Amino acid sequence: MNRSRPPPVVLSIEGPIARADIPLLCACLGPALAACEGDRVICDVGEAHPDLVLVEALARLQLTAGRLGGGLLLRRASRDLLGLVAFLGFADVLPAELPLELEGEAEQREQPRGVQEERDSSDPAAGELQDLE
Repeated sequence: MNRSRPPPVVLSIEGPIARADIPLLCACLGPALAACEGDRVICDVGEAHPDLVLVEALARLQLTAGRLGGGLLLRRASRDLLGLVAFLGFADVLPAELPLELEGEAEQREQPRGVQEERDSSDPAAGELQDLE
């Protein structure tokens, strides 16, 4: 029998959340993962308020998913949220999908050349720099 892989659980977090909401989020995650037999939770945070409580909630959700044999993947994470996650040292713990503009090929750009500065011969510091070269 050809069984297709079950679709992942998608959890959407919108607006700011309170620290008191975190246990409820984690409690809801367990039965949802068990019911769909998925191994990855997609957490849509595109409408979430990027703050410390959100990062704490995501870390706790990742722990919960890991205990159940799954994992968490952030979807539509803002640059502010990704920066906060990285600043707090959770970048390896909370993986995120790449934004669409980063998934494509990089633009062809001319590599920047060295910066050339003009020297003012009347400037004593410029003379010292010439002597060092």
